[in-house]
Amino acid sequence: MQKALLQLSVIAMCAVCYCANASTEVVYKDNKVTVTETLHSYIPFSVHVSISDTISIKVFGETYKDVRGYNPYYLEIPGTNLILFVTGPDHNGSGNAVVHLVNLSTKTEKHFRAYDSHIGSNIRFADVQKEFEKIESVAGSEVVISAGFLDRRYHYYLNFAKPEFEKEEGIEPLPSLGRTNIYTWPQGKAPKL
Repeated sequence: MQKALLQLSVIAMCAVCYCANASTEVVYKDNKVTVTETLHSYIPFSVHVSISDTISIKVFGETYKDVRGYNPYYLEIPGTNLILFVTGPDHNGSGNAVVHLVNLSTKTEKHFRAYDSHIGSNIRFADVQKEFEKIESVAGSEVVISAGFLDRRYHYYLNFAKPEFEKEEGIEPLPSLGRTNIYTWPQGKAPKL
């Protein structure tokens, strides 16, 4: 009985410490968005050992969790008054990637699924050759985004009129296997193995 009570006490203390040690801080802010990161400490009363649980972006009073990428966490679509950001865990097979479009004039948001796509994972300020995500072309409602991470390259094809994520094309060198994986994922859906 005492052993069970002790175990229950330890579990209760961990749960209280987990909740009590949560902190949220602004990691990026401009005139369009505010991005926050929520951290939880898993060691009671330690400010040095924490794990980022959630990156959230707030646009016109609406908050969206699990935002992908890095500062500024969104892309501006040239020739439009739209910004694009992506929510959902980074490519992990969950099929939960969602592309969000926010019209800065009308303050409205629309979204569409990108399933297993890598889109949004490399959004960042620095225009570095090895890690980037940028708008490659805009032709009417058709948008192509190119991205790269180290030696991997991706192209994402979106149709804002439908709205729809049309496909992801990727090139991923696999040096350990001595080959390169070249693929197309219609609608961002990875093939089931």
